Amino acid sequence: MFWEYENSVDSNIAIYDSLETRSFTYLDLKNSTETLREIVPTSHKMLAMVFCDNSYRSVQVYLSLLELGHAVVLLDPAMDASLVQNILQFYRPEIIWNPSRSTEQFLDFEVVALDEFQWVLIRQKNHCKIEIHSDLAVLLSTSGTTGSPKLV
Repeated sequence: MFWEYENSVDSNIAIYDSLETRSFTYLDLKNSTETLREIVPTSHKMLAMVFCDNSYRSVQVYLSLLELGHAVVLLDPAMDASLVQNILQFYRPEIIWNPSRSTEQFLDFEVVALDEFQWVLIRQKNHCKIEIHSDLAVLLSTSGTTGSPKLV
């Protein structure tokens, strides 16, 4: 796993975010897990949907969710709303991290947290616990041969 590095030093640069024009260290990434642990449930493995871009925060959220033992669906924030709804209905993620404050398309979800980066964590209301296979870590979207998104 990413955190189990033997030859890296906490002060080494892990990520350079060109949007924020700053560097982040391995220690910054490790500390972020502790911050997320306070607001993301860890009592069971869950499916988490993350709308990600090329930013430090996307990497931070993604790696933290993996470190917490959750399975992660990575999606483009610009994905068509109807496609997002199809994915929500089929895969039923328990939580969603969204890099904007917009929650209108997530009617069955409630806001759990809004962080300093303006990302919002929402959790599905009345979610029935779904068992997630212990080996599942990441789901990525692909159009496949039909042109409609599939997760692999």
